[in-house]
Amino acid sequence: MNVNIFLASSAELKDDRNNFQLFINQLNEDWSGKDVFFVTKTWEDDFIDAMSGDGLQARYNEAIAECDIFLMLFFTKVGKYTEQEFEVAFKNFQLNKKPLVYTYFKEDYISTGKIGDEIVSLLNFKKKLSELKHYVSTYTSIEDLQWKFSRQLERSYGDKYSMNFDISKITNKSQIDSLTIERVCKLLSPQSDESILEELKLNELICRASDFAKNAVFQLAKLNRRSYRLSNRDLMARSIPLFEILADTNTRKDRHDYFGQLGYALKDQNNADWKRAEENFNIAIDIRGKNEPEYFYEFNRAICKLSLHDPADELVKRSVIEDLKVAKKVNGFEKVLNDIENRILNDWLNKNAINYNEL
Repeated sequence: MNVNIFLASSAELKDDRNNFQLFINQLNEDWSGKDVFFVTKTWEDDFIDAMSGDGLQARYNEAIAECDIFLMLFFTKVGKYTEQEFEVAFKNFQLNKKPLVYTYFKEDYISTGKIGDEIVSLLNFKKKLSELKHYVSTYTSIEDLQWKFSRQLERSYGDKYSMNFDISKITNKSQIDSLTIERVCKLLSPQSDESILEELKLNELICRASDFAKNAVFQLAKLNRRSYRLSNRDLMARSIPLFEILADTNTRKDRHDYFGQLGYALKDQNNADWKRAEENFNIAIDIRGKNEPEYFYEFNRAICKLSLHDPADELVKRSVIEDLKVAKKVNGFEKVLNDIENRILNDWLNKNAINYNEL
C-alpha cells in the first residue's frame, strides 16, 4: 500500500523538508516487507519542470487532492500559494475525508532585525486556522518533527508500524518516557506477539528513561506477573525481560523489589529457572536488609533450594529452616504454605517431621 504525502512549506524551511524526506526514506527501509510504503511529493522534486494548460499551481492542486496526507511546515511567513495549497487540501478533506491535513509551526529564535512585513501573513494564517478549528502542532527541531509525525502515522496506519521509529542521541527525555511506556504496554498486551520483544528496543529505552518512567515500567510488569501467574504463565513471563532490564540499570543496587520480582517470575514461569530465581532472591534479600516488611523472598528462596539441591542434605535442611523462620513473619503464612503450588515445602516439612509452628 502506497501512502502519498504532499510536503509543503516556504523556501526558508528547505533544510527541514530535505531532512524530513530522509526520515521517510529511512522509515521505508525499516518497514520493508510490511504492507505500507510512504511516497513524499514536493514542488522541488516533482513539479519544478512540469507545465500544463492550467499552469503549474493547478498541477500542485491536483496532486494535493490525490494525496493521502498533506503536511505543511511554517516558520516566519505563509506564501500566497502555500495558503492556497492548504485550502485545496482542507476542502478536499471536508468532501472526501482525504487528505489528512497536518500543520506544523516551527518554534525557534528569530532575529528581530530579520522580521519583515511577511510575518503578518503568518499571524493571519494562524487566525484563519483557529477560525476553521484546525488543530495546529509545533516542532522545535527536525528530530521533534519526526517524533510527532511518527505518532500520527501510528494512529492512522496501525501502531505495529511505529516500533521502528529511530531513537537518536538527542531524543529528549519526555519522548523516551512516552515511547517506553507505550512499548511496554505493547509487549504486555495479550494481542501482541512475544516475538516483537527485540524490535521494541526496550533495553535502550528503559536505560534512558527517567526514574518516574522506570517505576511505571516496574508497576506494569509487576501487575502483569500477578495477573497472569496462574492463568497464563507464558504471558506472565513477558515481565521477565522488563525486570531484567530494570535490575541491570539499578547501578545503585537500592531496589530490592526489582530483583525480588524477577525471582518470582523466574520461579513461576512454565519452565522454572530455579538457579537464577534463587540468585535473584539472594540479591533482593541482601539489598533489603532487615528493615523491610517483604519476607516472601525467603519463603520462595526455600522452595528454590528444595528444587535445586538434595532435600535430605543437612546443610540444605538448616538453610531452608532459617528461611522459613523469617518467612513466618508474613501475615497469612499458613495459608500460603498450604497452597497447592507450595506443596513441595509442606511435603518436605511432613517428611522431616517439622512443625512450622515450632520453628
